[in-house]
Amino acid sequence: MNPFMATVFIDSCTFDPAGEPDNSCSEEIFSYYQKDEINLIVSHSSTKEAAYPNIPSRIKSEAKLSGKDVTLTTEENEKKNTIWNIIADSQNPEDMKQDSEHVFEAHKCGGYFVTNDSRIIKNRKALINVCNALIVTPCELIGIINKHKNI
Repeated sequence: MNPFMATVFIDSCTFDPAGEPDNSCSEEIFSYYQKDEINLIVSHSSTKEAAYPNIPSRIKSEAKLSGKDVTLTTEENEKKNTIWNIIADSQNPEDMKQDSEHVFEAHKCGGYFVTNDSRIIKNRKALINVCNALIVTPCELIGIINKHKNI
């Protein structure tokens, strides 16, 4: 999937990476957005997380936010619950509810979902069977962008 033609959803943790190389890759992703080269969207449920102090203020002020709560169909609710069941921690499933909403929103648009959340990354092989979004780390997306720049 061409990242210059797709929607790229982000998890708020993408801009609060644990260190290199994710930090540099996250900055590079944002620079593509600032140059209007990619369609970068903070998932609606992530807007609630944008208040976290480790998210840079320029991300909070400049990033496009998707925005409306909508009523889901029965099938959409089932899909969202399936995604949640895949990524939920058996001891604390509520901790992953908002993350499953991020993945679900990206699934609805069929774009990329960029995260460095290890709980989501470790389950992406299972998610590919139920989810239209391609789940990648910041550095993986930069690799995909670079391949598409050279085509």
